[in-house]
Amino acid sequence: MVVVAVLVGCSGSGDDAAARCRQSPRRAPDQAFEVETSGGEAWALPFGPVPAKVDTEWKLVWRITGKGELQVAATDPEGGSHEPIDGPIAHESSNFDRPGDEWGTFFRFPTPGCWKVIARRGTTEATLTLRVVG
Repeated sequence: MVVVAVLVGCSGSGDDAAARCRQSPRRAPDQAFEVETSGGEAWALPFGPVPAKVDTEWKLVWRITGKGELQVAATDPEGGSHEPIDGPIAHESSNFDRPGDEWGTFFRFPTPGCWKVIARRGTTEATLTLRVVG
């Protein structure tokens, strides 16, 4: 399976690395990130501050094409994997008008730095790179 990294320059940890982390290159007027994918299309809409803040609950709503259930996990600056604190939760209706089906996820990032949130649904894989600050 190929993982597509949305951004570069996000190695290391701490506030210095977080300052160098560049987030997804395109945001729509509704503040959704167009997430680079392989095998489909994905959008991520944050409900919370951008950049995300350490130890603050952060909701991320996904619209993603593909078949089956959504799997989401975050990778910290040191390469450790973190499951959402809640979700993915399927949404039955929404005004977040993008291709695919919709889910909500909740994260709490314990450390600052450059994080990757990876979503998989069938053959669609999306990687959102984001900055987390202290």
